[in-house]
Amino acid sequence: MFESQVQAIQDRLEFVFMKKLDRLDHSVAAISQRMSVVERDFALTREKHMQDMLRRNQHLAQDAEKFMSALRSERADRQHRADGFARQLSDYEAKTRTLISSQMQMREQQYQSLREQLDEVKRKSDTGDDELQRDLEEKVADIKAMLAVEQKARTQADDDIMQALKHYTTCIQEALRTINQN
Repeated sequence: MFESQVQAIQDRLEFVFMKKLDRLDHSVAAISQRMSVVERDFALTREKHMQDMLRRNQHLAQDAEKFMSALRSERADRQHRADGFARQLSDYEAKTRTLISSQMQMREQQYQSLREQLDEVKRKSDTGDDELQRDLEEKVADIKAMLAVEQKARTQADDDIMQALKHYTTCIQEALRTINQN
């Protein structure tokens, strides 16, 4: 009778432990899935952004070439100004590429750090479910905060690029007005 009671208690303890272990495994899988979704969304957004930049760049390059061919025969100094605008645009593109590259490296480092911490948490899972849950909640909150900061930085970079393109277009329009008036 005593052994049957001990066996019943052991079965209950094993059931509770397995239930908590399953819940922990489910939480880890959910975080992993969320991280992969965030990574995929970032990659898609970045690719779309790069395609838009390339398309805009192609349109601007075509417009600039038409403008330059019309002005070459009339005035040499107009050529010099247009080259200056092209250099400015390429500087902005280089700065944007550098910024995106550094942000990607930083994100990859953060991801690796989080992955290492997650592995560490998995190894220490037997120290207590409450401690693990707190750590995971703090990390998720940190990731959310980093994503919000990153989105703001990316939006600012996009705004800077748009301002540069607007400035370039305005300069081209002013130059065409000047030519048309002459």
